[in-house]
Amino acid sequence: MRDDYGAPAAKVSALAGLYYYASRAWENDEYQIFSPPEGNYYFARQLLAHLPPAALHPAHLVYQIEARKKGFAVLVLDTNREACLEIETKAIVFAAPKYTLPYVFPADAPLFRTVEYAPWAVVNLLFPKDSLPDTAFWQNETLHPAPSAYLGFVDSASQHQSPQKRVLTAYFNFEPRQRPQLLKWAENPQTLVEEALREVAHYFDVSASELTRHTQAAFVNIMGHAMPIAAPGYLCQDQNQARTHPRLVYAGVDNGCLPLLLEALDSGLEAVKQLRSSGLG
Repeated sequence: MRDDYGAPAAKVSALAGLYYYASRAWENDEYQIFSPPEGNYYFARQLLAHLPPAALHPAHLVYQIEARKKGFAVLVLDTNREACLEIETKAIVFAAPKYTLPYVFPADAPLFRTVEYAPWAVVNLLFPKDSLPDTAFWQNETLHPAPSAYLGFVDSASQHQSPQKRVLTAYFNFEPRQRPQLLKWAENPQTLVEEALREVAHYFDVSASELTRHTQAAFVNIMGHAMPIAAPGYLCQDQNQARTHPRLVYAGVDNGCLPLLLEALDSGLEAVKQLRSSGLG
């Protein structure tokens, strides 16, 4: 379950485990599934297409929310202009990761203090189009005993019909106690790149040195707090029931949800319902 939930079965709640297996009807029946080549970015792009450009403010970082008599003052850093802004609003849907609350809105930080996030690292390896055997699937997993963090890799060649380049995305899932180690890899990611190359070389039954010669570039993305871990007692704990302000509502998968796109979308819809029930139509 580590690739979906960020933790092994021993740490995941029974309810999450039941969903993991019950949702896989295609193992027994013919099942149609829609999986766009660009992944969840496809769905994000469709959502963005329905928003007016003036409603989007990329490169803006919310660093503090202050409750006031008629709503909120949101303090924002415009990272492009390196300027601070203050935005007044009557209501907020807080969809950011909740581990930012101690800094952004401390009043509600205790509500999410028990949420534990899985550390991840992703290594994207770039190769010429025809430099590797054409034997991989979209997702290629490797079963390793603990404490190995390597899970497998995704092959772009199975997503695009005629790719000009081939990208293998190797992914690692760590235990929360290993999070400090990510800081060292962020400063010197060579160790992660070398491990990814060794694992991929083993899969294709080639030497690591040969695979390294074909590697044109490596891009490392380290996520100290990726998905929330659905540990026992976590699911269905909607902290909106205990929030301190009726017009600040929480959305996102780290509010008692599974780390899935549909759960994220549903939490946003539920947040809007909560605001409407507070008198904001």
